[in-house]
Amino acid sequence: MTERNHGQLTVDELRRLANLLGVDSPQLFSNPVPGGPPAEDDVLIEAALGQAKKGTKAEDLARGLGWTLQRTRLALRRLEKRLRGTGARLQLQSGKYRLVPAVGVLSPEERRGVEAASVARAGLSVSATGVLRRVVAGRADRQWLKDASNATLL
Repeated sequence: MTERNHGQLTVDELRRLANLLGVDSPQLFSNPVPGGPPAEDDVLIEAALGQAKKGTKAEDLARGLGWTLQRTRLALRRLEKRLRGTGARLQLQSGKYRLVPAVGVLSPEERRGVEAASVARAGLSVSATGVLRRVVAGRADRQWLKDASNATLL
């Protein structure tokens, strides 16, 4: 009698397993999204929040997309569920929704590295460089701060 490795299944055994589970055979090998596949509405909400780049009320999303508030809230719940297990989260703060990075995905060192690389690429603005030069040289006295325009200070 030949010994069999139970970690190896025949194609027929895989088909029977899929049938018992009530799925198609290819689904046995797919890597499903934790919250399920995206629906059209939650994809649109995700795009709208990405476009807004700031907290947005459900009412404003509904009005902007021409949806009912009920449809909008359902899409927000679906989006929140779908984002589980990804690097993003749907945050609700002060009645406004926004997309934020998932906490704990990046280490503190990785976050600092990404931020430093971003700042290094963008560099400092000309006005920021001038303000920094004055501060380092000790020439940013009260009178200068009072007389400087907001644009100069920013």
